[in-house]
Amino acid sequence: MRTKWIIICLSIFLIVGGGFIGWKALSIPKDDIGIKEGPPLPKGTTQPQLIVSGRDAILLAPDGSLYRWGGKSTSLKTPIRVKPELRFRHIAADQNAVIGILEDGTIWGWGKKSRVIPYDRNLASQEHRQLFADTGFQKLSMGNSHAIALKEDGTIWAWGSNMHGGLGQGIPPGTEMPSLESSDVPLQIGTDTDWVSIHTAYNASYAIKQDGTIWRWGKLIPSPRISKNPTVNILSNKLPEEAPRDYSRPERLTDAKGWKHVVLLSEAALLLHEDGSLWLDGNPTPIQFWLSINSQGNDSNGLARIGKETDWTRMIASENHILAQQKDGSWWGMGLNIFNPLALLLEDGQINVPPPSIGHWKKLPDSFNPWAIGLGHQTTLVLTHDGRLWSSGSIIGAKRKDPLWNHFASWINRTAKNTILPPRMPKHHSGFHHIWTWQSEKPSNANSH
Repeated sequence: MRTKWIIICLSIFLIVGGGFIGWKALSIPKDDIGIKEGPPLPKGTTQPQLIVSGRDAILLAPDGSLYRWGGKSTSLKTPIRVKPELRFRHIAADQNAVIGILEDGTIWGWGKKSRVIPYDRNLASQEHRQLFADTGFQKLSMGNSHAIALKEDGTIWAWGSNMHGGLGQGIPPGTEMPSLESSDVPLQIGTDTDWVSIHTAYNASYAIKQDGTIWRWGKLIPSPRISKNPTVNILSNKLPEEAPRDYSRPERLTDAKGWKHVVLLSEAALLLHEDGSLWLDGNPTPIQFWLSINSQGNDSNGLARIGKETDWTRMIASENHILAQQKDGSWWGMGLNIFNPLALLLEDGQINVPPPSIGHWKKLPDSFNPWAIGLGHQTTLVLTHDGRLWSSGSIIGAKRKDPLWNHFASWINRTAKNTILPPRMPKHHSGFHHIWTWQSEKPSNANSH
């Protein structure tokens, strides 16, 4: 009998002690993936792209080949080559589909549950195929349920859903609203041939012309939401309503010229001007409350100034944070910092992520020198020129199953008085961690690509 109780007590001790040690080990951010190496990163003339969409990541390599890792079910921690028979010059992707422009200027795609991939009953959802017979495409951008493409002749084309005027076709004669019909083939937007860049996300699109003017179409601001959080409602009630307009065809956004780039957030857009200033089109809703708005910087078209700096040269953003580069080459970040996608350095003794950077720019490490950047809600991925892949924030490819400890902690916190057990933190990097290396090309293989 005595032996039985000893065994029971020892078992309980091992279970409780092991669970506590495991929780502590996973609560401390660390690089638990390790540095791994793959084959050499093929050389080429294509500008690399990194796309983070949900739990997936895709890299377009310099030779036009594609790599992916992550995934809801596969949990791939290291990049693998996909569609090896294809070579792309530009890609766009979301959680359901991938579309890309091949070297011959045709558009190909694969995926499921996406209106930008025309349905074909004879093909599997993941089977890649040429979407259209048209050629001459050079840039792509994908929205919620539509996509736009820029041709080499300076024309813009769109296909997919026209629910919010995303196809840019205007209001049909004799009607008051844009058509709700989708299009499985590209439709030219207007007749202009001097477009140089395109940007779309969600339901709005922007394009810049050779003269530096910027144009917009599609629905930018959604219907008001009611939140259980009274603070959010207060902020929402202060937001001005967008003036009625025909959003179904491109119209010039502002009288100013000299626009260089656009990054779309969920309900607003960041605009980069050639003078180095950043501007906001739309309302900084509670989703992007972390933006620093200079109320004195509004122009006659309602654009709001982001800070007072005038030396920005490059920017990239997700719904939760923004990274921007200054003329001196330094990189800065602003936004929510859940799981530390801003790669801010931890202070001594700190095991959790640094606090959010709300309304203030935080400088990234001096060694930050990206070749390509991919931002997710809680992740920042960087490819450097030496073929190394770096990660900060939530780890792409790490399983995100809710651990047993979190259920136990929630139950204790609900039932016990004066007891607060912390949840176990998901796996994440506390700063930029080197997670993958494509080996450098050997001199003997330098001419093999």
